Amino acid sequence: MQRLRVLVAEDHESVRNILVELLRSEFEVVGAVADGAQLVKAATLLQPDVIVSDILMPGQDAFVARDELLSQGIKVPFVFITLMDTRVISPQPDNVSYVHKSDVTQELAKGVRAVARGEVYLSKAFRELWGQPPGPRF
Repeated sequence: MQRLRVLVAEDHESVRNILVELLRSEFEVVGAVADGAQLVKAATLLQPDVIVSDILMPGQDAFVARDELLSQGIKVPFVFITLMDTRVISPQPDNVSYVHKSDVTQELAKGVRAVARGEVYLSKAFRELWGQPPGPRF
């Protein structure tokens, strides 16, 4: 069976390396970039099955990068990761999942698998705020 191809976007190198290590045993990590502009370029070139991205990054955040990809007709499911207070994040439309960075070691792979199947996945911190998936109406 072919492994899912995952692109990682995270501006902090040490966290980016941790994310790659967490994913590489189960998924093919096709790239790891440091900002939203690089994310758009890499997604266009590498055509991953799933994108795992920090929300807040220099220059262009993950929501803007996702919108840019969608405007180009590139519909890749996203797993958004963050340390932000979950109350300030608005749920995005379909093909996204949310994993709080405090939950990443236990729940990142679950989020990737779920979003690849077209499901919404919310890690523990988000479930506590929004309830169980489908959670908020996306």
